[in-house]
Amino acid sequence: MSKRKTATPKIQMRDDLGRSARAVALHMLMRIEEGGAYANVLLRESDDMARLQASDRALVTELVYGTVAWKKRLAYALQAYTERDIATFDGWFRLLLLMAFYQLLFLSRIPPYAVVSETVALAKRFGHDGHAKTANAVLRAYTRDPSRAAPPKTGERVRDLALRLSYPEWLVERWVAQYGEQAAERLMETANAAPRLFVRLNGLKPDAEDVVRRTLAERGATMTPVEGLKRAYVVHGPASVLRDLIEGGWLTVQDVSAQLVAHALRPLPGQRIFDACAAPGGKATHIAELVGDEGEIVAADVHAHKIRRLEREKARLGLRALVVIQEDATAIRRLPRAHFDRVLVDAPCSGLGTLGRKPEIKWRLRPPDLASLAAKQRAILRGVAPYVAPGGLLVYSTCTLNREENEEAVYVFLRETTNFIPDPSLIDDLPDWPNIRAVGPGMVEVWPGETGGDGFFIARLKCIESIPGR
Repeated sequence: MSKRKTATPKIQMRDDLGRSARAVALHMLMRIEEGGAYANVLLRESDDMARLQASDRALVTELVYGTVAWKKRLAYALQAYTERDIATFDGWFRLLLLMAFYQLLFLSRIPPYAVVSETVALAKRFGHDGHAKTANAVLRAYTRDPSRAAPPKTGERVRDLALRLSYPEWLVERWVAQYGEQAAERLMETANAAPRLFVRLNGLKPDAEDVVRRTLAERGATMTPVEGLKRAYVVHGPASVLRDLIEGGWLTVQDVSAQLVAHALRPLPGQRIFDACAAPGGKATHIAELVGDEGEIVAADVHAHKIRRLEREKARLGLRALVVIQEDATAIRRLPRAHFDRVLVDAPCSGLGTLGRKPEIKWRLRPPDLASLAAKQRAILRGVAPYVAPGGLLVYSTCTLNREENEEAVYVFLRETTNFIPDPSLIDDLPDWPNIRAVGPGMVEVWPGETGGDGFFIARLKCIESIPGR
């Protein structure tokens, strides 16, 4: 019997988006799964979200993050209630059922009958009667016997952890080897939690706090300051309420852990500062704000389209001291050597510290990717080192928790050059948070969870003599 063909549901979903939170969520899940989009960007920038009520926007956020983060666990549960291999389901239909199982397994406030009813209706709307009948049969089978959805305990610790907490086995194995089983389990649990929304107020606008707080109150949202970090706030409300405040240059959406990096650089007004991998601009613009837009701040990136984004960020925030250039950090050509008081390498990385905001990363990464990234990071460090002036500081940061990209990259760099030494005073320039811990001389890890921010690694090195020219 030939497989029944149906019209691609994407066009239909776009027509129906404004009427259903679950349809909006499903469309986003398809863009993440099939188009390589990132959950946090879709949720922040989607016009469809703006057409929903506040409660529906919250539901969409919950469904998108939860379904992607728990995909492995949800797929196991779904497979337990059908004899057909779920890999053979239409892509949109499999995502719809995974989203339904997320609600059934993790959202106790939604009655199971409501999940079944809404899911069957969507299956019929975007597919045909066969989809609706399958959805109804699978979900009602779960409501009759929920126990079959529970992950088994095989005694193989890595495999059991990977299924129970929904991670690829290779990543569980790596984190257990690097951090120990208990710490790895805590890290995975934390990374599955929904992220908090952090912003950085523009320090060049003295009335920014009053304007932002008043605007949020008008929209039913609030904000509270982050302890120990100037101009950092957590927003209690959907990201969509910030759109015009962002456009007006009043604030920047930036994770609280990422905001630590500019402070680690210890920037001072009038200094010469180089951000070698600056796009999309969050840290470069933060540096400019911290120094009162005084000095020479060079923000570089290798890609032309990212340079255009940096220029837009500069204009949005009203910065003048920021100079944007296109430059390859591994082979710098146009900058004077031994010129900069501060150099930042916020390196391209695996992003394993950002799984709360970008849960799709754990399904896209492969082990060879980490080795390739580590090699690139070391090349960037070698490339920028000659541009640090004697007595200047070099800060290396990543938004990942993976020692190959973090401590090991720094140790390799220090073995390759005698011109830099670790700066153990780094810890003194950071807030006294329980999730910040030293992992070596001049090196710290920031673990997610305690503050609601991402996982980060920061190292600070001091240049003791210039590197001879080649």
